[in-house]
Amino acid sequence: MQKSRYYLVAGTGNASANVIETGLSDVALTTKEFIILWTGKPTDGQSRVYDWLIEHSASFTVVHSDNKVHHLVEGAANRVVKVDNLVEDSLDSYPDATVLVLWDEITTLGQPTQFVEDIVLMANQKGMETLDLCNGLVPLTVGEPVEDKPVEASRKPQDASEKGTLLPTQDLVSKASNALYTLSYVKDGNLASVSGYKDKILEFLNLQ
Repeated sequence: MQKSRYYLVAGTGNASANVIETGLSDVALTTKEFIILWTGKPTDGQSRVYDWLIEHSASFTVVHSDNKVHHLVEGAANRVVKVDNLVEDSLDSYPDATVLVLWDEITTLGQPTQFVEDIVLMANQKGMETLDLCNGLVPLTVGEPVEDKPVEASRKPQDASEKGTLLPTQDLVSKASNALYTLSYVKDGNLASVSGYKDKILEFLNLQ
């Protein structure tokens, strides 16, 4: 984790007891100011951030777009700044800041909320260090998508009987409906294989 003068806190998630507070305490030793993105009525996780900031008399700026900031938060903040685009304008205003994300997911989908996804993607695009405040300040990075590939099995030809026994050496599992498969098997004591689309493999199996 790099030392930063500014830490920008964004997101709506929550975490187990003391995780958020410990993360804030860890970075507070090097920070000049916290930048907090206001999204309206604070979530449980956001409330813990505000409570920590106020309890520790930390210097912080609240940035909002179209939501009226609660008067208690506004009174405790050093500054309250209104912007047009909450995520983009905030990141552009503090390009050297480290982003602390209150990670939040849509439970039914297991995917980040759109707000959290926008923060992480845009911060990574701008080359800003991005840490998960809900998970011990682990880095959040965006990688290139990896194409799904069938997984090779570890079984050997000698594990099958000598004649006519099919021996799968590759999992016939893929998300792509038009994926090519290879099925290896032992025939007359020799290792053979057949390749093709799923329908061809199933037809071959039915003929054995």
